[in-house]
Amino acid sequence: MLRTVEAIVEKDGSLRILEDVELREGERALVTILGEHIPSETALLSEAALAEDWARDEETDAARAYDEAKASGGEAVPFEEAMREIERNRKVG
Repeated sequence: MLRTVEAIVEKDGSLRILEDVELREGERALVTILGEHIPSETALLSEAALAEDWARDEETDAARAYDEAKASGGEAVPFEEAMREIERNRKVG
């Protein structure tokens, strides 16, 4: 489940989350740097659209492929080649 929480970047570069969030080791997160100003209403309203986009099968496939590649210790694969492999795997599976 995707959830957006507000955080502040501390002087040492660490993030201080401004609400209670239960996090487990190994969980992944997307961090969007907003700058010093509060985002516009338009940006806040676009959060739901972005969450829906990130939940698409293609995004999940890309994240899974990245994790598998990183775990394999192999060399990096160009993006287009990785996408062709994902499409081949979709047709087979």
